[in-house]
Amino acid sequence: MLEIEAANVRVGAVAESKEDAIRQVAALLARSGCIVSGGYAESMLAREKVANTYLGKGVAIPHGMPQDRELIRRTGIAVLQVPDGVAWQPGDTARLIIGIAARADEHLGILGNLTGLLYDDEMVARLAITPDPQEVVAALSAPRVDAPLSEPGEPRRGDGAPRHAPGQRQEPGRAAAARRQGAGAGADLGART
Repeated sequence: MLEIEAANVRVGAVAESKEDAIRQVAALLARSGCIVSGGYAESMLAREKVANTYLGKGVAIPHGMPQDRELIRRTGIAVLQVPDGVAWQPGDTARLIIGIAARADEHLGILGNLTGLLYDDEMVARLAITPDPQEVVAALSAPRVDAPLSEPGEPRRGDGAPRHAPGQRQEPGRAAAARRQGAGAGADLGART
């Protein structure tokens, strides 16, 4: 699985706007040699015009357009933590901006961990304010080990998604809607990011 480098995690950042946050996370990716400086940031901004990359619970995953893969030198992930938040869409404030530059599928393990992390409100809140980049790296790198539960008679899904007891909320907000609709923030991150 792709590993997040602590040097690609910036804690305590301030972003004036969504565009500013995306440019800052793209700069982290450029500084580490993952992307061509400048061009990929523009691709990430273009993606925002066609798909909302806000997952919910203060987490956004900006990434570039599929046709701009040539701007990616190597797959990488960067995290911009904005403790005071930045307006992402009307009514949505992002505090963890996870920039993704993927040439292939190497990032899917971390994306899976992130999806599982969205079930842990306490951890997401802590990551949004921690002064320790290594805590962010550890949380995004650790696989989620939620006990799989299913309704009686319900076939077990093989997608690794956490299961919940009856009566509990099944999916975290927009990420679930994107999976159900097959579009949006994380649905097209497979082979086309």
